[in-house]
Amino acid sequence: MNLIVTCGRNLESEAKNEIKKIINELGDQELEILNSGMRGVLTVNTSVKPSEVIDHARNKINEEPWFMRYCLRIIPIQIVTEMILFELQLKREVQLSQLRKLLQILQNPFPTKFRWKNLLGLY
Repeated sequence: MNLIVTCGRNLESEAKNEIKKIINELGDQELEILNSGMRGVLTVNTSVKPSEVIDHARNKINEEPWFMRYCLRIIPIQIVTEMILFELQLKREVQLSQLRKLLQILQNPFPTKFRWKNLLGLY
């Protein structure tokens, strides 16, 4: 996937036709346009560079403003990274423990030296 195209709800088929025309003009006949599972959002996989698609669409709109009626936004995806859920959960746990310490400090604004050192992990 290297493009995300947004359109009005229930206008996905019309937006597919528009983006297909634009990318076909750039020479990609084997593009893949899929529904994302969210209404009004399409994903496109093409061999053409995303920046070229956007530049061509911009030029097409300047020449023929009536050409694009259904595609609202064309968002380029330049890098796709892998998300590891386990690492995100670990980072969340660390942040939660830090927030708990902060809440303890805020609940007792005048702690003794011992409490400060204990809360900051110095003891």
